Amino acid sequence: MSYTPRETAFGHLRDVAAALRGQGDDRFAAFLEQANLLFGTEFGIVSRIEGEVYEVQHCAGGAGLTPGMRFTLGRTYCSLTLEAGDLVSIHAMGQGPHATHPCYADHALETAHRDPAHGARRAYGTLNFSARAARDEAWSEAECCLVRILASLVEASLEARDLEDRVAGATTSLERTSRALDASNRELERFALVAAHDLQAPLRTVSSFSKLLSERYGDRLDATAQTWLGFMQQASTRMQTLVRDLLSYSRLGAKELAQVEVNLEHCLLRVTHELRDAIARAQAEVTYDPLPSVVGDGDALQVAFLALIHNVLAYAGDAPPRAHVSATRDGARWVVAVADEGLGIEPEFQAEVFEPFRRLHTPEAIPGSGLGLPTVRRVAEAHGGEAWLESHPGRGTTVFLALPAFEG
Repeated sequence: MSYTPRETAFGHLRDVAAALRGQGDDRFAAFLEQANLLFGTEFGIVSRIEGEVYEVQHCAGGAGLTPGMRFTLGRTYCSLTLEAGDLVSIHAMGQGPHATHPCYADHALETAHRDPAHGARRAYGTLNFSARAARDEAWSEAECCLVRILASLVEASLEARDLEDRVAGATTSLERTSRALDASNRELERFALVAAHDLQAPLRTVSSFSKLLSERYGDRLDATAQTWLGFMQQASTRMQTLVRDLLSYSRLGAKELAQVEVNLEHCLLRVTHELRDAIARAQAEVTYDPLPSVVGDGDALQVAFLALIHNVLAYAGDAPPRAHVSATRDGARWVVAVADEGLGIEPEFQAEVFEPFRRLHTPEAIPGSGLGLPTVRRVAEAHGGEAWLESHPGRGTTVFLALPAFEG
């Protein structure tokens, strides 16, 4: 099948555009090769210019050029393009005023067609097409227009590549920072774990001897000494609670959680059994709907329920504590709700209570460590879920845990 010159030209133009839509830096070489066929030139170059240095970035057509080669800008035809600030086209270099140009003396390139190329809104370099043989006639207006269009395509491709490089660099930096942060967090968790573990022994000693002192010599102490001893025992008890909760909180990040079927109803029942004496003393009531199975770590989920029921008992106010546990399916997860009828939380503090050691009451008013809800959130997030709450002061609080559903 034969093609008219017009059809052939359009075919080359299509191939030129297609080459530039490719991937990687090889697309520039393919683009230049197709453009050489379109213009009838031998060499195509995309250059970068920094000061007086001309660097070959991408090239096609040989002539001993390879990417990375550098020349003095003044010894290239591109100096003419930058001086003009616009496209420069020459069809017979040796027959005009440019015959004395150093590039003609060095390479005897008769035909030159160059347009400035830009990237990220700054001068990047030039797009060059040249040949060793002079053309019979000057470059046409249509050819000049086409070179400008191709230069615009190169600009867009260069900007896209620069953006890809910046994104890749930012991603690498972010990953490096994330790894360092993870390592730092693990180190902090190990430190908290060791510190909490090592603090238990001296605290037990202080608690035991203060109790022994009270039992054996309490009747010999005056009222002031007995008051001081009571303060010491109370502080020791609070410290033991804090260390126990800190140890539990730290352990959640120190081990990899299991990913097995966990029945939440069984978890809740184990917790209410463990707290049966505290529940009885408070005349509390814990009810629940049928609860589902989720994918997770049974021990960790039990810790979360333990923290939630502890909060129900602690923040009930004057009325007997009441709690109801339910679950609602939400796509691929179950949303567990633990609702109470207690004191509630003011709106401005509802986000803060998930922060470690953030307490809204003094230890004397309501004992606790400030790690209950942070532990709940940590358990939920460790399972790929989340935790949040809804609260109405004076009417109670509902804490929600989103957990992955078990599909069995």
